[in-house]
Amino acid sequence: CIRAMLCVGVPFAIGVTTENIMPWMGVAMGTLMMVTGERSGVGYISRALGLFYSALLGAVGYFFGYLSYIPFAFTVVVMAFVGYVVSILSNRGPNWSIGCLQLLLTASIAIGVPSISSFWWPAVLYLVGALCYIILLGVEALFVDFSSKERAIHHTESTTQISSAMILSLSLGIAYSSHYII
Repeated sequence: CIRAMLCVGVPFAIGVTTENIMPWMGVAMGTLMMVTGERSGVGYISRALGLFYSALLGAVGYFFGYLSYIPFAFTVVVMAFVGYVVSILSNRGPNWSIGCLQLLLTASIAIGVPSISSFWWPAVLYLVGALCYIILLGVEALFVDFSSKERAIHHTESTTQISSAMILSLSLGIAYSSHYII
């Protein structure tokens, strides 16, 4: 909880203090997604690697922002296909499921926020945030034995994660399609 507070709060505090909130918000977004994507019941190395791999997928999502330069109907079709593919990839395990969720979220942000013009920059900031979180996790690992502390915690069943990814992809398809209704 303290790690999450530091990782999300400090970048925002720096952004407010320097009166340049946007880049720091990108870093905070990377840390926030690591907070929500951290798995319990695994040791530090497995946890850090899982966060790293899911962060890579999350960063890739920002590049879907380039779809905003094509007709919106094609964006809907591409994102529906992406939703389908990531729901299949989510079957590969919890790290894939978390990473695919992050990919869909960052893709939605990139497509939906027209003020983002260069999509590689938020992707880099996202990875910087993820790295900050993983480093603080490493500092915590010096004091806490994750493998023995959380051995008794059970993993969420993969069917629940698959269902969540499929529901998210369906929701994204509906949200993108609402552009034509509203």
